[in-house]
Amino acid sequence: MTASFGVASYPESAKTKEDLIRLADEAMYRVKYTTRNGVYAIS
Repeated sequence: MTASFGVASYPESAKTKEDLIRLADEAMYRVKYTTRNGVYAIS
């Protein structure tokens, strides 16, 4: 079993809740498509 997590912060990374969710989702997929089983934080 693996786990991939994406992290974004408000208001540093995103200005709206929609942007926050989108950026965290993009970060998670960045992990899934490269290494899997990791965490990527948008800064």
